[in-house]
This record gives sequence, C-alpha cells and structure tokens, in this order.
Amino acid sequence: MFIAIIGTGNVATVLGKLFLQNGHVITSVSGRNAEAAKLLAQELGAKSLQLSAKVASETEITIIAVADAAISSLPTNMFANSIVVHTAGAVPMDVLKGKAKCYGVLYPLQSLRKEMKEIPEIPFLIEGSDARTIGILEQLVTSCKLQTQVINSDERATMHAAAVLVSNFTNYLYTVAEDFCKKEELNFHLLLPLLQETANRLTNASPAALQTGPAVRGD
Repeated sequence: MFIAIIGTGNVATVLGKLFLQNGHVITSVSGRNAEAAKLLAQELGAKSLQLSAKVASETEITIIAVADAAISSLPTNMFANSIVVHTAGAVPMDVLKGKAKCYGVLYPLQSLRKEMKEIPEIPFLIEGSDARTIGILEQLVTSCKLQTQVINSDERATMHAAAVLVSNFTNYLYTVAEDFCKKEELNFHLLLPLLQETANRLTNASPAALQTGPAVRGD
C-alpha cells in the first residue's frame, strides 16, 4: 500500500519503519518541525512535505500520528482520496468526520519509542467509517503478521485507560523502587529477573491468581 505519514514523533517513526519493512511504500512525511520531517522522510525513502501540503494522489492511507489536540486542527483539503486514520487511544474516530470520505483509527496498543532497534509486537485496535475501510486497515495490519481487533471509540478509550495502568503506572512504580534502591545504596538491577518473571507469568494466568509474598499474607 502507499502510505503518507503526518507526524515525526515516536508513533510516526515506528509505524513508518514497520510498514516499510513489510513491503509498503511511504509516499510522504510531514510535520510541524520541517527538519524532523525531512530526516524521517529520508530514512523512510519518502518525500518531505509541509504540514498543510496535499498528499500524493496515489496515497491509499494517510496516518495522522500527532498530539491528540492537533488532530482536529489539520486542514480538510490535504488528504487527496486516501483513507485517513489517526493513531490516538482516547480520541473519538468522528474527529475526522468531514476531513475525508473514508476515515478511521489505527491505534497501536504498545509503548513505542523512535530509538527502538527492534520493533516489538504491536496489537492494533482499529475502527472505520465503513466496512471497506475496516477491511483495508485489517489487511494492512495482517500484512505485518500482527494481531488486529475491531473496536469502537468508547471501548478503545477504556482499553487505553487500562494500558496506562499496566504501562505508565507500573513504570512509575519501577521509578519509585529505583529511587528507593539508590537511597539505600542497593543495586536496582538485581530486581530485573523478578520483574521479568512476574510479567512472563501473565501469559498463562490471571494476575489475581499470581499474587505472592507479603501481599498474600497481608503483611
């Protein structure tokens, strides 16, 4: 597929690499930072465009990967005839209504950083304005051999909240533990095998069944 990317941050960079590695063509990259757009475009073998410039006519999907608040402010005349999707977890699909004939959401349920050397497994939650759009988004994801699920805006916002709990909140606890170890002059990295084993156990059981130690005893 021919894909245009709007945005130059973590999500835009990782998704651009993902789709390029799986045989798709990145037609253009645009963003508020012209230099960042130029650098990402070079990396992806694409053209660099100004943020408000119209994407190429052959573009089949335009992916908007910008800050949530910036999605609705994008012009309506820049998407040619492509399907337009955003990647946000908590923004309704209908924010794109009126910007394109066919629109949707391509939400990567994963923590992504542009510095990643390897792209992790990414489940995608998708939504579309019509059955054809949903089918094309499913085809795009499955071409990368990744899991996809059709889900509405309310369900996606709920899953996004759950993702914050298991990722951002959990990482904050890691930060607290690291600070505690530094204060006590102990090696935080000794906890990494425990951390990894705790996460691995979730593959085969409910977290409620895996609680151990002081938490079970009520110490």
